[in-house]
Amino acid sequence: MQYYVFALPSGSALRDTLNRALIAQIEQSAWNDFPYQYLGE
Repeated sequence: MQYYVFALPSGSALRDTLNRALIAQIEQSAWNDFPYQYLGE
């Protein structure tokens, strides 16, 4: 398993929006195929 990080400045107004967008993507069943499709094994 690999972990990735999105770095934002402290107090960034984008943090909540980015977190919600990431959660929405991760909850989709296609998310499990995403790393292999774009990053390989």
